[in-house]
Amino acid sequence: MADHLTPEVKRFMVLPVFNGRAKDIADGVTAFEPSGSAAYINILAVNDELSRTFGSNFLSDARDYMVRFAIHDAG
Repeated sequence: MADHLTPEVKRFMVLPVFNGRAKDIADGVTAFEPSGSAAYINILAVNDELSRTFGSNFLSDARDYMVRFAIHDAG
C-alpha cells in the first residue's frame, strides 16, 4: 500500500501490533497474549519485521508508551 502513495503524499506511519486481551462479541472467543506466550512471541516477530520493512515510518515506541504511560495519562 505504501508503495502506491503518490510522490506528493509519501508520508505515512505504521503502528505496532499490540498484545493484550480481546473478546470477539460475535462468538464470545477471548484471545490473550501474555508475555512469554507463543502468541506474544509471534507479535514481537511481526513488529520486528514491520520495523525492518518500514524503518522510521514504524512507530515502535507507540507500544512502549502504551505499556508505560497510557493508563496514567488517561487519568
